[in-house]
Amino acid sequence: MLPMARALLSVFALASVTAADDIMIATFDGAKGTTLTWKEMNDPVMGGKSTGTFTIDSANEVGVFDGKCAIVPSLKAPGFITAGATGSFPDISHCQNLVLNVNSANSYAGFRVSFGSEHYPPFYKHFFARGFKSDFQPPTGKFGDVVLPLNGFTNHWDDATGKAITTCADDPKACPTLKRLQDLETVQIWGEGVEGDVHLQIKSIRASGCTPAAANGGIVRVPVTKTLSLQDIAKGMLQRGFLSSPANATLATVADGDTVPISDYQNAQFYGPIKVGGQDFKVIFDTGSSNVWVPGKACGFFTCWTHPRYDKSKSPTYEKDGRPYKVQYGSGPVEGVFSKDTVTVGSLDVKGQPFAEVSKVSFGPLNIAFAAGKFDGLLGLGFNSISQYQIPTPFEAMIDQKLIDESVFAFYLQDDASKMGELVFGGIDKSHYTGELVDVPLTSETYWEVSLDSMKYGSAVVSSSAKAIIDSGTSLLAGPKEAIDAIATAAGAKLVLGKEYTIDCSKKATLPDLSVTLGGKSFTLSPDDYVLSVSGQCLFAFMPIDVPPPRGPLWIMGDVFMRKYYCVFDYGNKKMRMALVAKRGAAEFVV
Repeated sequence: MLPMARALLSVFALASVTAADDIMIATFDGAKGTTLTWKEMNDPVMGGKSTGTFTIDSANEVGVFDGKCAIVPSLKAPGFITAGATGSFPDISHCQNLVLNVNSANSYAGFRVSFGSEHYPPFYKHFFARGFKSDFQPPTGKFGDVVLPLNGFTNHWDDATGKAITTCADDPKACPTLKRLQDLETVQIWGEGVEGDVHLQIKSIRASGCTPAAANGGIVRVPVTKTLSLQDIAKGMLQRGFLSSPANATLATVADGDTVPISDYQNAQFYGPIKVGGQDFKVIFDTGSSNVWVPGKACGFFTCWTHPRYDKSKSPTYEKDGRPYKVQYGSGPVEGVFSKDTVTVGSLDVKGQPFAEVSKVSFGPLNIAFAAGKFDGLLGLGFNSISQYQIPTPFEAMIDQKLIDESVFAFYLQDDASKMGELVFGGIDKSHYTGELVDVPLTSETYWEVSLDSMKYGSAVVSSSAKAIIDSGTSLLAGPKEAIDAIATAAGAKLVLGKEYTIDCSKKATLPDLSVTLGGKSFTLSPDDYVLSVSGQCLFAFMPIDVPPPRGPLWIMGDVFMRKYYCVFDYGNKKMRMALVAKRGAAEFVV
């Protein structure tokens, strides 16, 4: 039975942390925070007669879910009513329970709650049965907590009745995933499968049993997702005839007139959610640059038609700045104007953050590729010394505004690029690594730059006395062309179009390790780390890039390195901290 949206829209406020181990998801008391939009959804299809409403009782600070679940004549079974909310949700992946503080006026027994929109595989058998759902029975005549273990939710339930078919305990595929618990996407309250009157008051929805580090503000988590590179999107468009000229193969940023070949936008990027003035954007988190930009209202239709655009008229916290923003790429500029507003990262509100409202994104052929991409802008995590006008980054502002306990952030990147990663601010999650963290001091407060003392490919020395940058904006290992050519020759890799190397997959088992010494500490990448299987071929994960002195010779340790080694960016102590990444494996599912 396909639900149909009704007209009533309501909003309620999100709060952050209530108790030492609770994270508030929703209240109706007007507390400051991100608001969600509620829609009533009834069941008129196939003659369904169920009707319901959702309203907010401001005087009593509750949401009110009223209606009647009636028999569907054609099915001779009860239908459903539901109230669903969408918007921005906190990360509850480190929590154990969903807790509803509710009160029912009668003993109606068909209440359920769900979040997300996943189908149990195969999806075509359960097309309308979406989300992770659990039954609940509220107290009658008084408010009380209903505690629902998250591992009791399932996405395998019957289309017609809403009853669970397979539980999380029976099948891990039915369990809420880490990705979904990091962003619930939607929450719905149901009256379903039981005929009768529905009269439910909701005072709050929260998560409990959360790990202390995350619940006390010590750690703020942001989910990050791998996206196709602009270069790859442009190539696909070329193949399909949407572009008439080759994609530019060299993209180097320029800040304040200096060439900065760090944020390599032709490689795949990690993006995640932020808010600017309460408006949602998905941005690349880039340790190789330091400004923030998102599309502005003046961004043209042909460039920004798939992207949200910042609208200052919708933000009560907007402040005028007016300074011009211009960053030069290999085939054209990115231009706009600076404004100030609250930038929300995870649960942190960075007030008065300067950011660029971009009106022109000219990547040449990649302009169209940007328009088709999955991300909207960029949030730099370098140092303010390389930002335009030396504007502090949002991370530096988090420190200045005392929003985080420790002045560190860290990326957790999984082996499988299709899986959700995590960017953590304000602390270190010890479950993300194994062994001990080793310290590598920074040699410059521009990029996250360390000394590269030596590099060996097998027994052959291929580099010494160089610089290295730990860069989340680069996928591969990039270095001087002469050294990369020597490594590729020794391995038997072939250069394709002057940019990427491929290698016969059968050679992988015979290849040596790559040994790197950074700041006096040794790190090793095996062939399993630097030979990547891509669409049935093997990519040799090295890329030539020549940076002249004084910035070079320069190596860029991109995602290939960061998947093997958990990297903590320690701003307060001006150092990198590294350890082997902990493998998640089956822990992708929360069971």
